[in-house]
Amino acid sequence: MAEREEAKLNELRKRIEATELPLNKADGAILQGMARAKREQEQKRRKRKRGLLMFAAAAVLFLALVTSIRVSPAFASSVASIPGMERFVEMIRYDKGLRSIVENDYVQNIGVSQTKEKVTLTIDGVILDESGINVHYTLTSPKSLEHVTIRRPSIENGGQELPPASIGYGFPHNGESPTVYTDVIEYRFSELVQYDSLDFTLGLEVGLGKEKIGFLVPFEVPEPPNPPIRFDVNQSASIEGQAFTVETVTIHPLQVAVDIKFDSDNSMKILNIEDMRLVDETGEIWSSIANGLTSTGEQGADVTYYLQSNYFETPEELVLKIGKLQAVDQENAAVVVDTESEVLLRSPSDGQLKLDEVSNGLIRFYMEDQADDGHTYDMFGQVTDATGKQINLSAIGMYQDGNREYWEVMLDEDYTGPLAIELTAYPTVIEGDVEIPLKKPQ
Repeated sequence: MAEREEAKLNELRKRIEATELPLNKADGAILQGMARAKREQEQKRRKRKRGLLMFAAAAVLFLALVTSIRVSPAFASSVASIPGMERFVEMIRYDKGLRSIVENDYVQNIGVSQTKEKVTLTIDGVILDESGINVHYTLTSPKSLEHVTIRRPSIENGGQELPPASIGYGFPHNGESPTVYTDVIEYRFSELVQYDSLDFTLGLEVGLGKEKIGFLVPFEVPEPPNPPIRFDVNQSASIEGQAFTVETVTIHPLQVAVDIKFDSDNSMKILNIEDMRLVDETGEIWSSIANGLTSTGEQGADVTYYLQSNYFETPEELVLKIGKLQAVDQENAAVVVDTESEVLLRSPSDGQLKLDEVSNGLIRFYMEDQADDGHTYDMFGQVTDATGKQINLSAIGMYQDGNREYWEVMLDEDYTGPLAIELTAYPTVIEGDVEIPLKKPQ
């Protein structure tokens, strides 16, 4: 592999000597195109379905957690009292915020059903706040539902579709009964919602082999959501010279939102916060959400990060702690690929990321010795060509093979190279010890 890359580099060097590579011009067009596409790409990135390995990793995590974490008798009995919710003892026991929601009777019973083509969809219960809604539902059918597929979930409120920041759904069949399927739709809004009405409609497409059944199920939530608890923080800090300001911390029943603004003069682009948590006076920790929406906004600028919720707790003291950030140099925040010569023109300076293959709209990267680093994430986002055009993607995936981790970017249209592919995560970190006490709202 190294010999092939060296040969390609030599070939490219000769071409550059003969003809100036218009990389500077391409850079300008690429940057303009990426700036134009920021708002669109953010929505697309949140909606993008994760690859099979992400799903498998989540399943492994889920199995490990359900066999190692015990739930309180209050939690188990609360779930058992809600029709159709027994299975969710297993699904939500690893999220302290969701456990607390159940124990504090914040799940609202619905019990509304609709039947089409002999398939019945029942909305068992919902969890609602201003930041999102969880809809727990059950499908029953005389036919087997072991290979059922769920598509196109949507939520309307008062006749208007709620704007999603992310949608999670489609748990695997639990195997208990082939004719019963239970699932939860985790719907997080792109902006906070003030409800003028508690009338909702769930839209869903159920696939049974070649048969597709569309449901539109109206339902009413009995009680309005609890209001959030907001801390106005406005405190600045820095880690290894990279400055940021924690503006607000908002505690909702479903999640905690931490609004952070990064300094535009930072030499590095902050891709993720790996270590952020709320800690009370007893040392109890509420950390990042294990399997769900973790952030929204523009990386390295204005970002909202999400933690597990402690809404129903009453701590005497609460401290926000930040310790580890994923970061790359600003000039290397997008990988640049010469697709014709299959050469990386620009990538993070640590040299870990390698280009494996470019063919038929597929670009594959890899890293060595990443299989045991504890990270499983999409690493790439928006793709922009040399003219500044935003390139549509058919899929982004990842998988492991031995000690190598592979990422694949699959393009869905023609382009003019070189291509710039934005990094959305990368395994280089900077570390510090930031502690910000939260003052109780007046």
